Amino acid sequence: HSYAPSLILRLLARTEEESTQMIPQGLSKFSTAGFIFLSTCIRTVPDNDPNFLPDGGLLIFILPVWLLQCLQYFMTTEFVRMGVHPQHGWLKKQLLGESSSNSCFMIRAFYRQTIWANMNELTKVVTPATPLLVMHGVDDGIIDVKYGQTIANTVPHAIFRPIDVAKHIIMMEQADRVATSILDFLVEHFLEC
Repeated sequence: HSYAPSLILRLLARTEEESTQMIPQGLSKFSTAGFIFLSTCIRTVPDNDPNFLPDGGLLIFILPVWLLQCLQYFMTTEFVRMGVHPQHGWLKKQLLGESSSNSCFMIRAFYRQTIWANMNELTKVVTPATPLLVMHGVDDGIIDVKYGQTIANTVPHAIFRPIDVAKHIIMMEQADRVATSILDFLVEHFLEC
């Protein structure tokens, strides 16, 4: 979900030599059978999309932690507004309560280190034969649905599932639909009869 697929793709796209150095002795190299991406994006190459989330997070995260703590309420309410569909008031209430308790030091550290995967890394890891399910909230205000569609358009045979009445937190906003789509995908591609 969100930024996590970039971390995974960047790790998997490393060369054999780099991967060998990173994996503890006794463990085998990673192997992937397929991917499921939820509300994510991949940087285009060349990076010419002014709407793309920048590496290192938004500029606000260069501010000192004490100032971020002063702004935390406003950042949280804006994230919830952009990330949760208006019909999911229960989720908005839950996230407003939980997100404001996050450490601004950790939030700042997380966003300062983000480096988004690019299309070269995606196509190095996700081959034309790799099963790929991409789901995205139609009204996502954090990462626009067009990015999910772009990923699906890049990989032959990828399945794209836009999720209505959902923004960025689709696995909670439309839990049944997301779970059903994932189960159908797993049955279709990985259930041995």
